Amino acid sequence: MLKFLFVTGSHKSGTSWLARMIDANPTIALPDQELWLLGNPNSLGEKIKNSMDAWLGLPTVSSQFTTEQSQGNVRRTVMRAAISSAIEAGIGGVKGAKVIGDKTPAFYAQQFRYLQSIFPDAYYVQIVRDPRDVVVSHHFHAYRLDEWSFFGDKDKAKEVGKRIKDGENVGPDLLDDASVTRLLKAWCRVQNNGIETKDVFPNRHRLLRYEDLLVQPGHELRQVFNLVEQPLNNAAVDDIVARFSFEQMSQGRKIGQEDPKSFFRKGGSGDWKTYFSPELDAQVREQAKDLMEHFDYGD
Repeated sequence: MLKFLFVTGSHKSGTSWLARMIDANPTIALPDQELWLLGNPNSLGEKIKNSMDAWLGLPTVSSQFTTEQSQGNVRRTVMRAAISSAIEAGIGGVKGAKVIGDKTPAFYAQQFRYLQSIFPDAYYVQIVRDPRDVVVSHHFHAYRLDEWSFFGDKDKAKEVGKRIKDGENVGPDLLDDASVTRLLKAWCRVQNNGIETKDVFPNRHRLLRYEDLLVQPGHELRQVFNLVEQPLNNAAVDDIVARFSFEQMSQGRKIGQEDPKSFFRKGGSGDWKTYFSPELDAQVREQAKDLMEHFDYGD
């Protein structure tokens, strides 16, 4: 019987790196890119919800499913079948995999209770990263793609973006106040939900830190494989770690060697120190104090 695995975390927290290493286990299959199955207004799940509402409103159908419980059961059954089929299509067929799933940032964390109602037998892995590094990485990502709608001050952002493309170190000018506030709120929301999933997915939940994955990737990966009962020997895990190292994924750069034009910009941790003023650091620490302490993001 197939098992299901859902991988999530805040945007720019290492979800893509983690998912690629998990997918390298020959008995686990994840799509190359997130499928946006739930949460997003244009996701498959939201479209099915709307269609189900209309379908259940038809006279003959409503007479068949008369109670709230029966309607809930059919909704969950149809949603599970649709999501399962979408995942199988996304990975090109099961191909002997024993575990299939999807990686989508943020939305699986925000809708984990609904996810659990559809897949009560699923496994759930969430990665967390220092919010200050998340903020910096997300800003560079927006500059790289010219996503000016991301910024509160779009004129300043375009000027800073040009300086980045010219190879200039922009320092604290990198950060947009409105964007920092928005990203920090989103990070807190995702991490609070991630902590709650321990009760929702008992014995099928793993929450790990990006920083630990950097330092001991083999150990962290083995924990995930053991969670879904698909262990690999140490040599196989070490091979996966080597194949998906930052140097390999960035085509030759070592951690810390920056390419602002790349999705894998710099790797590593602590890059926020170059861009955060002491005042902004203090502000972030105050707003996310409990969560940063929970995940040991101190000095």
